[in-house]
Amino acid sequence: MKTRVLLAGLCVLTVLFASCGDSGGGGGAPGTAPSAASGASASSPLPPAGGTVAMPLQRGVWGGARSTLVVNDTNAQYRYQCNTGQVPMTITADANGFFDVDGSVTEAHGGPQRPGDTHPARFTGTVSGSVLDLTVNFINSQGNSVSYVDRLELGFEGPAPGICPL
Repeated sequence: MKTRVLLAGLCVLTVLFASCGDSGGGGGAPGTAPSAASGASASSPLPPAGGTVAMPLQRGVWGGARSTLVVNDTNAQYRYQCNTGQVPMTITADANGFFDVDGSVTEAHGGPQRPGDTHPARFTGTVSGSVLDLTVNFINSQGNSVSYVDRLELGFEGPAPGICPL
């Protein structure tokens, strides 16, 4: 009887380890969802190592009183008054709705763009349903720390771009 229980336990462990490994699985690191190319179902992703499921931010237009974020499958474009921004990757929120990604902000002004107008930026936020609290932090051309904070709603266009000062 002990032998059967031991063999059954070994079989279960073998199946578990085989499904977590790289052979015939998703081809990714442990804790990541299999890629679509592997033939795995996108509706049943593997949770990350922490046990939570990461989800991409809903595609579409997220608008607020001062800014707009347009999210698509591979990146996002940002507008705050005259300034624009880019996030060159999919924005993925954790199970609590939090995200933190790198991007850039381009300061706008009257006249042509100048070298140094684009700055590295940090896009952080929390999404809950159709509401997104977004903060964008960067250092501007004058060396000042700038934070744009806005509450965005999915499906709301947000403000039209303003006339930029010279």
